Amino acid sequence: MKLTHRFSLLLISIMVLNLFTSCDDDSQGEPGMMTCVFEQNDDDKDGLIDATEESIMEDCRSNQLLNRKEVKSNLIGEWNIVGHGEGWVPTVSQPCGRVIFTESEFTLDFHSGYEDTTYVRNWDIIETESGGLFFEIDGGSVYPMNVNVFCDDYMFFNQTPLDGNMYIYEKMK
Repeated sequence: MKLTHRFSLLLISIMVLNLFTSCDDDSQGEPGMMTCVFEQNDDDKDGLIDATEESIMEDCRSNQLLNRKEVKSNLIGEWNIVGHGEGWVPTVSQPCGRVIFTESEFTLDFHSGYEDTTYVRNWDIIETESGGLFFEIDGGSVYPMNVNVFCDDYMFFNQTPLDGNMYIYEKMK
């Protein structure tokens, strides 16, 4: 009887230890691994652009990077969605999004009320005829990455005046 009790105690101890060691903090994550979960909250009015988001966009516009090579170099690393706005009828809460850039490829994990997906694509920064900078993505456009304003710590696009969305990404590392 004692041997069975010890075996049971050992088995339970191993299971508990396994439970705690398998719940790693994946905030560092790996490319393709999401660190947040989308949650719809109809009461938070998150689809409206707030004063903080306006301030980030204005500061970024005032200090934007305009050199193609400088933008490409600055993008390498990890970026998270930290701001969100919707067009004329804001109904969806802020999506969860994380982008990891290498020199030639990006991985975007994106989770929203409309979409739950991971993109892995080759990318480049191109200069438009008007002198602006824009993502060129193999395989066509990836809407959450329609970014056209780049600065050291943030990048964003804002299509809300045309009933589109706005996403602000912040550089994490």
